[in-house]
Amino acid sequence: MPEPERFSHEVAVLKGQLYIFGGRKYYGINDTLSCVYRYDLLLNTWETLADMHEKRCSFSAVVMDGKIYAIGGQCGLDYKESVEQYCPNSNSWGFTWPLDLPLSAHVAKVLQGQIFVSGGLSSSNQCLASMFRYHPETGSTYLANMAKPRAHHCMETLGECLYVAGGITMHDNMTVSDQLACEVYDPVADSWTAFTSLPVPHVGAGSAVLEGKFYVLGGYSQEDYSDTNMVHRYDPTTRSWENMGKMPGPNNDIRASVLCLPSHFRL
Repeated sequence: MPEPERFSHEVAVLKGQLYIFGGRKYYGINDTLSCVYRYDLLLNTWETLADMHEKRCSFSAVVMDGKIYAIGGQCGLDYKESVEQYCPNSNSWGFTWPLDLPLSAHVAKVLQGQIFVSGGLSSSNQCLASMFRYHPETGSTYLANMAKPRAHHCMETLGECLYVAGGITMHDNMTVSDQLACEVYDPVADSWTAFTSLPVPHVGAGSAVLEGKFYVLGGYSQEDYSDTNMVHRYDPTTRSWENMGKMPGPNNDIRASVLCLPSHFRL
């Protein structure tokens, strides 16, 4: 990747190319990034694109209708409600309808042509159980809450549902702990159902769906700050998590995505 190195960034895949947005370059002040890069797998080259209007880390990015949306996040102590839309044809960013409240450490995913956003941290550092549908022109429509608040978690689209795993949760006495419980959201019923809990904590992990299975990669434990250098894969057929081995590292505040290799690149 071009410099600077980063974490708490976001990634997206559009037309077979990998986009990388924002993040942080170190733990300090003035360390949040707005720069954007695109990787072309066929040419094995990186391209520098237009910066986002705002510096963001701990945000979420999704692809919908050929555009990329950067949603919420934070810059230092400033939590953001703004949403930006990237147009690859013009290599330009523009603001769309803002969120109802500043939000960080949430996850957004597209299901059935609509953007869904789960959990996260509010500007008062409250861990949220919310789920809402976001439209770039009309804003947020709130849906059924998760059973427990959750942030720094993973969410992926699998079939006609959204699967949520990992992260942290907050208790009534404001203490924070690892969230091992997992939930799946059915948009037709607007309801959540528990599924098999994770065997170990995955906070700030990467995630992806490959061949109909939900991968959770790396992360750490909020309770003892130990690394989780493991990959777990959820199989909805067997309703169980499988241990897929160890991460090569780094493990924390990473992002994952799936790129489809051209046939002549495959072994």
